[in-house]
Amino acid sequence: MLNFTTPDKRKRRKLIRKGIETTIDLLSVLAHLDPSLHKARRKLSVERDIPYCASNELEHNIDIYCPKSDKPLPAMVYIHGGGFQLGSKETHGAIAVRFAAKGMVVFNIGYHLVPKARYPDIAKDVATALLWVKKNAANYGADPEKIVLAGDSAGANLVMALLAANSFPSEEPWTKTIYQAEINILAALPACGLYNVREVNRWRNSRQFPDWICERAESVALAYMP
Repeated sequence: MLNFTTPDKRKRRKLIRKGIETTIDLLSVLAHLDPSLHKARRKLSVERDIPYCASNELEHNIDIYCPKSDKPLPAMVYIHGGGFQLGSKETHGAIAVRFAAKGMVVFNIGYHLVPKARYPDIAKDVATALLWVKKNAANYGADPEKIVLAGDSAGANLVMALLAANSFPSEEPWTKTIYQAEINILAALPACGLYNVREVNRWRNSRQFPDWICERAESVALAYMP
């Protein structure tokens, strides 16, 4: 049983989260100041805030980065990180630009964050976005039969969830539409993911990580899947 009820632990969790949030924002700003990014962006067209479902919620939008090409390009679905609590498609826009510059149409998706949503609602969001991309990829010069999944941190977790749903039948309702769609996943790039959220206390038990990292992992896990 993980215990986050003491005042000291709650205070430390808030400080760690604020520090990570500030770091993400700072890295996003610094990334956009890179001259090479401006050069890459000039070769792309960008369509922002395209809804992938009819909810009219800001979280259910996609930014699409389209390189100029005479033939269909692979479609990358990028899922931003942030421990299910932080980040956005905007904070990870520079990453989308970099991948698009390599010759992919990048669908940089938004999704609900904790505490507004938890599992399985967040997984449902990214599943809905993936199905939208398969259906609409050709409208943006992408090949719907060549889809790449990529994401960092929480996004990597969600990439693996989509891969599992696409590969194996499951009784969970949100996975069934993905499995039945028979999506051709060309490649997957899950980076620095926290995958087994049911047993993150194994980090503390291993004694290989400092307490603040263990507490952050435990906090993320409990927030996503209480």
